[in-house]
Amino acid sequence: MSKMPKSVSIREVGPREGLQFEKGPVTTEAKIRLVDALSETGVKEIEFVSFVSPKWVPQMADAEQVVAGIKKVPGVKYEGITEKGLEIIEGLRGHTTGYAVPTFVIDSPGGGGKIPLQPEYVAGREGDFLLLRNYEGQVFRYPDPVEPA
Repeated sequence: MSKMPKSVSIREVGPREGLQFEKGPVTTEAKIRLVDALSETGVKEIEFVSFVSPKWVPQMADAEQVVAGIKKVPGVKYEGITEKGLEIIEGLRGHTTGYAVPTFVIDSPGGGGKIPLQPEYVAGREGDFLLLRNYEGQVFRYPDPVEPA
């Protein structure tokens, strides 16, 4: 009897992991074309953006435009790092001192100010958007390519 699995899952991470190490600029259009082409290959999960400071990862400066520009194929799960960051932060709470928990901040669309990417600021989901609450209690929609669970 074979110990080979009946199936395997492949998560494509090249558009995020690979492109962030490119030395020269990669256009937004090229990134969108890459994700669209990968979407047609049959792969079921594509990790394609990271919402990080462009100061540290210049290749991800256009993450919002890439999210907005891709053609989503039914059955393909598109992932970014926002959701994973929330999971990590939530998991660290209660296990480290307050100074050891990282704080990421999103510049909210529409002039709502800076919103910490922390679980208590997440107001929910609406399709492909994360709903974030700012310090005034206003809720803003932020593109988040992770499909709701």
